[in-house]
Amino acid sequence: MGSYPELNNYFEDHPYPLPQDLPDGICETKASGYIDKPIPQAVWQQVIDQFHRAVNPWSMVYTEPYGGAIARYPVEGSAFVHRHVDMDIVIDGSWRNEEERVKVQAWIDGLYDLLRPYMNGHVYQNYPDRTLKDFAKAYWGDATYRRLREIKTKYDPTNFFCYEQSIAPL
Repeated sequence: MGSYPELNNYFEDHPYPLPQDLPDGICETKASGYIDKPIPQAVWQQVIDQFHRAVNPWSMVYTEPYGGAIARYPVEGSAFVHRHVDMDIVIDGSWRNEEERVKVQAWIDGLYDLLRPYMNGHVYQNYPDRTLKDFAKAYWGDATYRRLREIKTKYDPTNFFCYEQSIAPL
């Protein structure tokens, strides 16, 4: 236990693999979302209870706390628009075969549905999710995505690659 900076420094000096003893050939599926309102203690208990029902020992649920200096930078100052949230929460499941993948996805979906009422609909860009209905809004927000496309068109008009065209059907 300790402050975020203390724990961050500790874990930088005491590395360990996450998750431990991961077998060869394992696949990963994850879902994440930004939490922008307090989660009641009873819901946290449900998260813990659901976590204990994980399909295998390689699945994780973790938070990335926000606030402080990150919130002082203007949202319109960069492509990172997720500055006014409490945390990012990540549900990470691992699987070895199709049968286990289906079970892991159901486990992830159950946790995500439990937390959805506390999420703002945005997702951290480093956790891509092919199932997002509106990826641009989820990752960057409408205004920032438009601005990013304008910048790309202005500075590299001959090599414009539209992300929407690159999404393969599920």
